[in-house]
Amino acid sequence: RLRLREVRLLARRPAELANPLVFFAIVVALFPLALGPQTQ
Repeated sequence: RLRLREVRLLARRPAELANPLVFFAIVVALFPLALGPQTQ
């Protein structure tokens, strides 16, 4: 029941679903830059 309510709320406001996905994509894109070049 609680999950169904959450899904309905996300369907009403798709931006709330997109925000964490965009954040995750940015973190994945910037993570190699934080590690720096390989030393080998």
